[in-house]
Amino acid sequence: MLKSYIAFDLETTGLDPMNNEIIEIGALKVRDGKVSERFMEFIKPQELISPAITGLTGISKRYGRICSSRPFCYHRLY
Repeated sequence: MLKSYIAFDLETTGLDPMNNEIIEIGALKVRDGKVSERFMEFIKPQELISPAITGLTGISKRYGRICSSRPFCYHRLY
């Protein structure tokens, strides 16, 4: 078993990586089997979030007020 790893969770506006966007990034840093750090950030998409994606993820346009820009979020994650 790995001693340390990072687990990522991504939510997107659809299933096509060429045409859809990441709208949420979650990450857990695990060391010796215990979570040592957490990261969760909403990312403001350029396209609208469809009702189907809202139904699947629970993420809707109302999150636009608390979203980060993509560059800012990626910088924070790094």
